[in-house]
Amino acid sequence: MSRKINLNKLIEKMNKRFPEGSLSEIEKARYLYIELGKLLKFDINYISSSERKSEDVYWKPVDFDKIEDNEFICRQIAEMYAELLNRAGLNAKRHYRTMGEVVDEYFDPTCKHAYTVIKLQDGRKFIADLVYDLPFIQGGMNTLFFGEKDERREDIVLINQDEVREIDKKIGYSYPVDLYKSAYVYTNEFYKMIKEDLENPEHLKEYIDATYPETERNDILTRYKLDAITRFVDTSKMGFREGRMFLERLFGEFFSKEERERITMSNLITENEREHYYGPTKMMECFTFDRGDGMYDYYMYVPGNKLERMSKEKIKVMMNIDSYVPISKKEEIPGFEDR
Repeated sequence: MSRKINLNKLIEKMNKRFPEGSLSEIEKARYLYIELGKLLKFDINYISSSERKSEDVYWKPVDFDKIEDNEFICRQIAEMYAELLNRAGLNAKRHYRTMGEVVDEYFDPTCKHAYTVIKLQDGRKFIADLVYDLPFIQGGMNTLFFGEKDERREDIVLINQDEVREIDKKIGYSYPVDLYKSAYVYTNEFYKMIKEDLENPEHLKEYIDATYPETERNDILTRYKLDAITRFVDTSKMGFREGRMFLERLFGEFFSKEERERITMSNLITENEREHYYGPTKMMECFTFDRGDGMYDYYMYVPGNKLERMSKEKIKVMMNIDSYVPISKKEEIPGFEDR
């Protein structure tokens, strides 16, 4: 469901929480990066077999004083974040990246990637590419694209992630893990702590004995991790792209290398086409755990839901009803050769 976005209220919220003079420029930029990122979704209608439909999404205008939607792509998100920063008294502009080169914010590209460049009063310029960090912000993870370095731009500086971590502690984005608030972590670091604890067999023994019959204890740690994600990780309020990227990163950090080699991620897409009309793009993702000997466990992520363990038969029904197809041959679901 779409959400209205009021840029001025985001600034008011920041100023109410942090009195004037208590935040530096980069701290303000970071706070607003996080708060705006919590509200946005990537518009997957941009992923289309119709070039015209993709272009319509790319060039969709935004009235900054009346944002009635929250589904956009890089161009609108870069503009929106720049506008938000400018209203907060910072210097920010949207820029484009095209053909391996960076061009100024006035260049008129054909659906090229857009991001935001922020210039601080001390002369530093840095990149903030919010569209790529939406899933990590909404999942409480450390971000990857605030202050990233672009080797093609000599005027852009890399923001030290230790500095970002200190800012996040100040603005309350990371959270304490002890009573004395001496250690602050992101959710992905918390999951790593759980992972390390889970890999101690003695810590799992009591739970396993009580939960799983003796005949079902092969690959028990992997299956427990998968079941834990379905129970405790909530992606129901994320858009498809945000939920998919969040889960894929979580899988990368929560599972061992050997476990990841046995988990296949399959992206599926459907787009109803009738007489040159292209309906809404719909996507879902299947995480398949290969148990060996042709046995698979399937976990489906459908937008608006948490990850759910699902039978092969139910997935086939879903796929046939909506005519889902793999994005590429290599992403077909293992064990579905007879579909």
